[in-house]
Amino acid sequence: MATYPNILFVFLPLTLSTVCFYGIPLTEALKGGFSVQLIHRDSPKSPFYNPTETPFQQLNNAFHRSFNRVNYFYRKSKVSQKTPQSVITSNQGEYLVQYSIGTPPFEVMGIADTGSDLIWLQCKPCDQCYNQTNPLFDPSKSVTYEPVSCYSRVCQSVGQTYCYSDSVPNCEYTASYGDGSHSQGNLAFDTLTLGSTTGSSVAFPKIPIGCGVNNAGTFDSKGSGIVGLGGGVVSLTSQIGPSIDFKFSYCLVPLFESEGTSKLNFGENAVVAGSGTVSTPIIPSSIDTFYYLKLEGMSVGSKRIEFVGDSTSNDAEGNIIIDSGTTLTFLPEKIYAKLESEVAAQISLERVNSTAEILSLCYKSPANNAIQAPLITVHFTGADVGLNSLNTFVSVSDDVTCFAFAPVASGSLFGNLAQMNHLVGYDLLKKTVTFDSTHNMATYSNNLFVFSTLTLSTICFCGIPLTEALKGGFSVQLIHRDSPKSPFYNPAETPFQQLNNAFHRSFNRANHFYPKSKVSQETPQSVITSNHGEYLVKYSIGTPPFEVMGIADTGSDLVWTQCKPCEQCYNQTNPLFDPSKSVTYEPVSCYSSLCLSVRQSNCHSDTGDPNCEYTVSYGDGSHSRGNLAFETLTLGSTTGSSVAIPKIPIGCGVNNAGEFDSKGSGIVGLGGGALSLITQLGSAIDYKFSYCLVPLFESKSTSKLNFGENAVVAGPGTVSTPIIPGIVNTFYLLKLEGMSVGPKRIEFVGDSTSNDAVGNTIIDSGTTLTFLPKYFYRKLESEVAAQINLERVKSPDQSLSLCYKSPPNNAIQAPLITAHFTGADVVLNSLNTFVGVSDNVTCFAFASLETEYSIFGNIAQTNHLVGYDLLKKIVSFKPTDCSKM
Repeated sequence: MATYPNILFVFLPLTLSTVCFYGIPLTEALKGGFSVQLIHRDSPKSPFYNPTETPFQQLNNAFHRSFNRVNYFYRKSKVSQKTPQSVITSNQGEYLVQYSIGTPPFEVMGIADTGSDLIWLQCKPCDQCYNQTNPLFDPSKSVTYEPVSCYSRVCQSVGQTYCYSDSVPNCEYTASYGDGSHSQGNLAFDTLTLGSTTGSSVAFPKIPIGCGVNNAGTFDSKGSGIVGLGGGVVSLTSQIGPSIDFKFSYCLVPLFESEGTSKLNFGENAVVAGSGTVSTPIIPSSIDTFYYLKLEGMSVGSKRIEFVGDSTSNDAEGNIIIDSGTTLTFLPEKIYAKLESEVAAQISLERVNSTAEILSLCYKSPANNAIQAPLITVHFTGADVGLNSLNTFVSVSDDVTCFAFAPVASGSLFGNLAQMNHLVGYDLLKKTVTFDSTHNMATYSNNLFVFSTLTLSTICFCGIPLTEALKGGFSVQLIHRDSPKSPFYNPAETPFQQLNNAFHRSFNRANHFYPKSKVSQETPQSVITSNHGEYLVKYSIGTPPFEVMGIADTGSDLVWTQCKPCEQCYNQTNPLFDPSKSVTYEPVSCYSSLCLSVRQSNCHSDTGDPNCEYTVSYGDGSHSRGNLAFETLTLGSTTGSSVAIPKIPIGCGVNNAGEFDSKGSGIVGLGGGALSLITQLGSAIDYKFSYCLVPLFESKSTSKLNFGENAVVAGPGTVSTPIIPGIVNTFYLLKLEGMSVGPKRIEFVGDSTSNDAVGNTIIDSGTTLTFLPKYFYRKLESEVAAQINLERVKSPDQSLSLCYKSPPNNAIQAPLITAHFTGADVVLNSLNTFVGVSDNVTCFAFASLETEYSIFGNIAQTNHLVGYDLLKKIVSFKPTDCSKM
């Protein structure tokens, strides 16, 4: 990787704009990417290296670890998480949701907003609150109110937060909006209860909320704050995600429809399917709050107008945000001008000016306001959504009807007028938005449900286990802010005044979605070392830095190391990390969202210990238990510089046992979960990482783990395959369609017991062998054996079934094997498929499983540059001589 500049890099992932390094802004310092060392556990450069072991013994140990690892990836149990439907109320503009906060429940009405994340409301005692008609929430009256620690990751995950730890250890937040409105206050956990259309209630414990004590701007006196439904980590939909299978939908009744109610649906009730249904991908962007789609064009009748973006677009692919809180639909000026011209050409009515001069295409209303407007079709990628006059025109006065679209200097928004009388579904696992033209919600079942997102197995409703109660989904009310059912409703305002106000809010909202500045987040490269099995990374923890060696693992998330004082640790040759010696060590609060995000966490608040305790378990029975904390993690770079990352969640293990080597300390998680190093670095590395693993027994070269710009895999020979969403977001799941041995192709045929309907293979850096289902493995082994003319022998330890007496120099003439992933044919030569297990025995480096799943191990990945793009959700492969990188 000699082409990379030798620049010294350091960065802070959460406040990029505020940090400088020797006078250079961090965003400049990070250009060029960076890489760190991955050291194979059995390499001479590894502290695990045992010179008394032969390479074959090391391999044999690696094989056993591989088999144990299978149990970790494919756990026997799978919880069926289904859920309960509940109601909204609509009229014209934004939508509200009625909910209760705290214990006992305190009723609140907030704006339901797909364009923001944090749930916040006005609270006592209020320093400076806008006038609110209804009583303010008093957190001192709620027994479930728990302040968020200043040191918690959830504090860091909210856009603007402050910590005054000298006097108050709690997290303070600020939420700002495009029109200058804001809310400031205290971040806390509390129980949030939603009323259901079934008449039951749905209670969610420990939801992060903002308790606003300084709030000002264009907030109405009859409501209190926001209910965030965006894609960010603190939104309601993310917090209750697993319980609702990451699905929600809504159906918005037409404006001025007082008899019907709009609905916000969750879980099974949120599924949008059937005749007439169309779906389009949600496009990843730099801001995960917003739901970006790709608009390819719009048709007015039979006349199509193409959407042509430009270099100023916020997202290389997505170009329009779908939003429940914006009334109008906004388009770039050039596109809008063409659309308006074509609409005007197809309407034969008298044009007039808008009463408020907000909308530019207006007509004198015909009898009964029944304007004969052409059908407009919105062409999203893969989804043509038809809009009739109900979606495209709106009466702004007794005798004026206007086109409900408007131009904007940059960006696009698909507003709620255009979405009315469509059932709009969001599937956050499949990353799709689905539309179904509909006129009522009568088909939804009215069953009684209640659930808790965090303790599914422990809560019951009326004697029914929660997992049973969740069947059928649930929905909650969304009340349009100007509906008679809304506390914002002003009977003195005409519907046209209400609409005019909504239009102004829409324009302000465009500033919220499309801020003027966009930080270019690029990054530095650093080195690994390989041999045969798992790979290790050298890093430092704390301030001053304390050097540690951990296993780099794409199959786990948490970064953990052994720490003092250790209650029961496995024997470790090197000193243990002492958190009391680090000035940047900050315990994670027992009440934080981060603590809850760890699969197994414990809180002993009854003993006076307010800190979070974690447990991680592995397939071979190994485990680590200890304290969750934030700490500065420093990675050495191949450029000779170091990259320091503050406030990374780590596990400080004080009770660790199992198959851990005495010369290393813990794990560096590179998986797809919220706690992994990759996710924590996220936008700073543009969600990209790659590695290139040198062949086994190659001692002169080192493998590399690359981040950011250095991680891009492109050029001749590159092939890419999608990362398939799975039940466990830690693992990188691909779809293997088949394998070829020479010209002979063998199809991969799964069955209904698969954990994922599409993905069937985990790609993993920490598993040595490649594992396949038994029925498929047998066909593959048979074909490989048919094409090799060598003497078959048994494996010395009988762990591998296809072995041969090694030819001179172990240069086995094996057929090429091609792994056919969706969209990517990855060619494996003998280096990837056979391995010497003794002086005179060479074996096929594949094995069978008693499941329908597969693991694509690291021997198969050797001498391929393997890149992960977590925004595009793809893994790319490029044949590469990794020893020359």
